[in-house]
Amino acid sequence: MARILVCTPGGAVTGGPELQHQLVRTLCDLGHDAKVCYYPFDQHFECPEPYKHYGVPQTALVDAPENSVVISEVSTFLTKFFPRSRKFIWWMSIDNYFQRKKESALKDVYMHFKTRLEGRLPIGRLQGYHHLVQSQYALKFLEREGVRSQMLSDYLGPAHLADREFGEREDVILFNPKKGMKKTQKLMDRYPQHRFLPLQNMTPAELAGWFAKAKIYMDFGPHPGKDRMPREAAMAGCCVITGREGSAAFYEDVPIPDIYKLDDRSSKFVDQFGPLAADIFGAFERHFHDFDHYRDVIRAEPAQFREQVAAVFGPGQP
Repeated sequence: MARILVCTPGGAVTGGPELQHQLVRTLCDLGHDAKVCYYPFDQHFECPEPYKHYGVPQTALVDAPENSVVISEVSTFLTKFFPRSRKFIWWMSIDNYFQRKKESALKDVYMHFKTRLEGRLPIGRLQGYHHLVQSQYALKFLEREGVRSQMLSDYLGPAHLADREFGEREDVILFNPKKGMKKTQKLMDRYPQHRFLPLQNMTPAELAGWFAKAKIYMDFGPHPGKDRMPREAAMAGCCVITGREGSAAFYEDVPIPDIYKLDDRSSKFVDQFGPLAADIFGAFERHFHDFDHYRDVIRAEPAQFREQVAAVFGPGQP
């Protein structure tokens, strides 16, 4: 029976590795012989604690003509270990492939060439492989490069999808200080009357607690793929405000009304944010229901992901 190996960095606990564990779990549920393959391949890794509930089997490197291997866009150097296997490149991010942070043009150029030196393959050398995309943003990017791809998105875990009662909210604006901090700082300087809370140095319980209490989560980062944190915030009841870069530019990836997507490259961006935030604080219930569709889309993602996996890899064995 053909085997499907999903390569993921050993010990890593971020959105990408979780998605890779989700894929193995779904493949197994469909009846495929699928296993996670941690790298570097010459080291042994245990499944990270946050992903043990997926119950995925593990394997060492195996290269065979009947096998398929799934490799992320940031790990294309791994293709050299699988000369005989059928290779899938899974584009979970575009900006991360180029190592772009979009905070310094000079640094972005430097990091792009640095990744080439470290072995990341240019797109021209990936033409013969199968390509999967986590976002409409990635699909359109590859389309412009002449590369065909199939959608293979992701989903949030059950803890974020459970129905819940929403309590009283506080006039707090949450943000991720690792993304778009220059733009965030402009807003903080302009609106000192608002409480801006960075989501850092928090346990998962503390993070969930603030998502359940705050009225706004904002994200003016680059959105390299269909990010999890805006979805987690929306499912916890926050109103979400984003920019228009990366996946946030695509309704398919971030299906929220346009009034909540500000063009943070515009000189009017800072002026537009203040009235919107104030209106959300003053009429939260009305704005809350503007995100009903977004929450419905997020709830449907697990079933959609299973359908996408079956479309890419087949229905598996009963």
